[in-house]
Amino acid sequence: MAAEKYPNLVNPIDKAAAFWIGNQQDTESMDGGSLYAWASRMHKLFGMPAFDANNQILVNLKQLKSDLDLCLEETKPDGEKEEILQSMWSVAKSTTTAMTVPLMQNLLYSLAVAAGTDGTESTDSMILFALVTLPQLMVCDEDAFADLYESTITESSSFDSSLLSDTVTTLQKNYACLDISCAQVGTASFMVGDWPVCQDLTEFSIAGYGEVSSQTMDVAKVDIDIRTIGMLLEIEAYDAAANVYKYGGVFKDVYQGFSSIQSFASSPAQSAKGTELKGLYSDAVPNEIVLEAFDEESIMFQDASAYQRRVITEASIVAITSHIYTIDSLFRADELCDNNGSDAVKAWDTAVAMLVGWTEGSQDGGSSNNGVLFYNIAQYLCRAAGKCNIANDSEVNRSLITRLEEGKQQLLSKDCVGAYTQAMEIEKLLQT
Repeated sequence: MAAEKYPNLVNPIDKAAAFWIGNQQDTESMDGGSLYAWASRMHKLFGMPAFDANNQILVNLKQLKSDLDLCLEETKPDGEKEEILQSMWSVAKSTTTAMTVPLMQNLLYSLAVAAGTDGTESTDSMILFALVTLPQLMVCDEDAFADLYESTITESSSFDSSLLSDTVTTLQKNYACLDISCAQVGTASFMVGDWPVCQDLTEFSIAGYGEVSSQTMDVAKVDIDIRTIGMLLEIEAYDAAANVYKYGGVFKDVYQGFSSIQSFASSPAQSAKGTELKGLYSDAVPNEIVLEAFDEESIMFQDASAYQRRVITEASIVAITSHIYTIDSLFRADELCDNNGSDAVKAWDTAVAMLVGWTEGSQDGGSSNNGVLFYNIAQYLCRAAGKCNIANDSEVNRSLITRLEEGKQQLLSKDCVGAYTQAMEIEKLLQT
């Protein structure tokens, strides 16, 4: 066991449990100042929803402690240790996501207090919980983060009931990005009057491209992981950035079994066209470049600043890795066209998700400045060159979305030749 082999080690999982639970022995109690008691009070205030953050956190902490003991066993082969590390990362992420629920509940309650819906008007708790909750939104929607930060922190003295509805709505729209749901947050007695009804997203659209599944939107979240990696690199948190790349953040592709950016960057292509493209880049080169950027002692990047490491990492993932993934998925869809129309459409939608991303939003033309992926490059260039259309959109992107929509319809009608032609034209547009 870890305690026997490392007598001076303070188990970090035990430390985390101590910080969360404190010396509270009664798990039914809501008394005291521990984080556990605080989360229990919020759970009760919000109607005792089925999801109990404390229960999930305790289960996860026990799992993490068990995994850590296994990882410290000297007889474990490196391959098994890597699998344990990946499992621990996933459980740790689940734990922090569970912690987000009481944070959001407290922020919502403090917004109601600041707006005076309970007869008082105090902004202190609103500022506190905005400061600890809102930073997570920066990778989801920079514009929303900026607006919320201004209204709840820098201009908090002006917050009143007239701002409450829009503020809550903006938070609720970002639940999916934070990987929490309306049901997990629950409802409370102070949610009266024009308090917005929380509705989880059930229909998804990417920059105006039709309706896609929630699984496809999980692929689109790759841009959130890319932005997270970039921000971590810029503050020189190289190990943390590497972990998001290797083990995953919010991105996942259940269709192909990918759970991280590295998992698809280092996997064989699924189509003949994708295989050809990977060959042009010597297959593993983009992955190797990114891994070098995470290495503080890298000879390749020994003179590079943290910001330069961020730029080369994001450029490698967006311009090479995700680009190949997009093209591969389009031509994979065509190869599936004759035999399995449903899988063909899934592959096609996956290509759209990897091309456009989550942060572009659902509106036609996407976001003005939130995008990260290849789609955003055309938007940026049209603005820089003053060549955008009357709607301030890139004509290349408009053509892309049109061809993507037409290609999907051709797959649905088993017009495989037409879909192949669209894939070829889309590849040309991406080279424009």
